[in-house]
Amino acid sequence: HTPFFVFYYLKSASCVMGVTRLLAILAITSQVSSEDLLDDCQEEQCALNALQMKSRKVSMELWQHDADTEAFKVPDIKATAATGRFLETDVSSEVSIPRFYPLNHGWHKVAVDGGDTVGFSRSSLRYCEYFCATTKGCHSIISCPKTRACHLKSAALTGSEPFKHDPYCQTWYMNMGSVTVGTWSGKKVEYQQCEKGTVPQGGKCVKADGPATMTFYQYSAQKKYDPDRIWENVDMASLGGVLFYLHNEVVDSKGEQLNKDGTKSTKFDIDRIVRFKVTVHNTQALWKQFRSQFGQFIQFDYGQATFGMPDHVKKCNDIWSKFGFEVGCQIVPDGISGYEGGFWSSFPGRCPSMPFSDDAPQVIHQGEHKKTISCMRDWAGGSCPEPDGTPDCTWHIEPAGYVMLNELMGEDASEILNSGGHLYDEVLDGGLGTSKNFWKGKKSTKACKQRMDKLLQLFAKKFPDFDASLPDPTCDFWR
Repeated sequence: HTPFFVFYYLKSASCVMGVTRLLAILAITSQVSSEDLLDDCQEEQCALNALQMKSRKVSMELWQHDADTEAFKVPDIKATAATGRFLETDVSSEVSIPRFYPLNHGWHKVAVDGGDTVGFSRSSLRYCEYFCATTKGCHSIISCPKTRACHLKSAALTGSEPFKHDPYCQTWYMNMGSVTVGTWSGKKVEYQQCEKGTVPQGGKCVKADGPATMTFYQYSAQKKYDPDRIWENVDMASLGGVLFYLHNEVVDSKGEQLNKDGTKSTKFDIDRIVRFKVTVHNTQALWKQFRSQFGQFIQFDYGQATFGMPDHVKKCNDIWSKFGFEVGCQIVPDGISGYEGGFWSSFPGRCPSMPFSDDAPQVIHQGEHKKTISCMRDWAGGSCPEPDGTPDCTWHIEPAGYVMLNELMGEDASEILNSGGHLYDEVLDGGLGTSKNFWKGKKSTKACKQRMDKLLQLFAKKFPDFDASLPDPTCDFWR
């Protein structure tokens, strides 16, 4: 251990006291508190070095977010007057905060001139935003997810200021047009879909005679949520599309998962629906060929396009070479459920023909290779801040909150599954051992619409600073 300590001691002189204190605490009590560890480390490299001095178990205990206190969920937080530190304790209720945006559309960009530092804490991104919104003189933040550093800054930014690259942190600025705590009006929210020939713009359906910019919500069923994930090379779904997937694969008894500890859970342990505000503008070449706003839907598995296997790489690359990095869509199958207008969508990003990592089944079993730097450079994908229909600027994704599966159902999925029940059984066309029987009536258009409207209502209530609802486009692609 000595050489390891000496190496980091020399590299992190600014936080020697903090690291030394950490070693003493570990030796004497085998307990580590985040304040003892990081009191003297406000530089990210210092904090990261300190974190590496701990065992993995202690590190996970200190830094892993609880499933219900990640980004997007903000409790009523108290600060200790004596130290000026904010504590993520005494959680009493959820509140809304102003919206924050990443500088220059992020990531790893820190403002050259961020103004004065008006506060500091160790917290998640969403807590950091709350601290800023409730701290006098704070208009922006620097958030560093790996060490949960939260720097409150005085600079009021617009998003286009000069920045420097930072491997650990990102500047976020407050939307100055929304600096008051938002409230939900309580008005009922209902699903709406634009007719063919019209597209969603500014919350309305407008006529389009060519490739148009469309802004709408898409959804993804997920296990937990990573606020630092770059969302690309993924498939998402409309409101009806994500509920179709949940109903047929996630909550269906045939998809129940038996875990190593003997417990049962939903398929892939999915526990929430994550929402995204997306902007799409496909290319003129696509419109000229098909007269459609959307292109061919591409299935992504572990970040790799697998449409047209076994010749998937050539087929997909041919599509993107001809039509640009098109956003595709596919209507959910008819006759299986009552979710009307449901569709899936695909968002090709950097190096879409190769999987994310060496852990992907394609790499392990089929001899594929993970994404390379040269591939990501040559195949840049369609993600950009303001899609304009050029081949490599066709879509933009902005996370817009999530709703827990238990919130949607009104009861605890784990308790039902581990008490011998089922959330949904196809033979019964309903649940077993449930009090709400939320998933009853898979083919009932009335029941399916009620589920869609409830999900919209929950998003509107939890995230009043976002548009309560945006019309869906019609999936108009054919080939």
